Amino acid sequence: MAKYPSIAITTKNGFRLIDASDIMYCQAEGHRTRLYLIENKMMEVNKKLKEVGELLGEETFARIHHSTIINLAHLKEYINGPSNLVRMSDGSELAVSTRRKGELIKKFIRI
Repeated sequence: MAKYPSIAITTKNGFRLIDASDIMYCQAEGHRTRLYLIENKMMEVNKKLKEVGELLGEETFARIHHSTIINLAHLKEYINGPSNLVRMSDGSELAVSTRRKGELIKKFIRI
């Protein structure tokens, strides 16, 4: 079973530890990243998506687009079609780039 690390998120007054298993997906917003957490919570961090991705394990997280990383534990469905999508546990539908589709399918099938 994959180990979920805690990651430190910098705040105004210090930092906050977040259990990576609580992260459903991350999306780039310029030089910042939005973390979408369980229970409909969202946090913005002053890190690029690439930096956040390096903190998360490749075994449990997958980059599906240049601007999106998902937690495979929250992946509910892959929808193949003209616009490849994944549906997450909160109902969100996120685009999968053609370039990253094959890698995602390999990881999805292993679950």
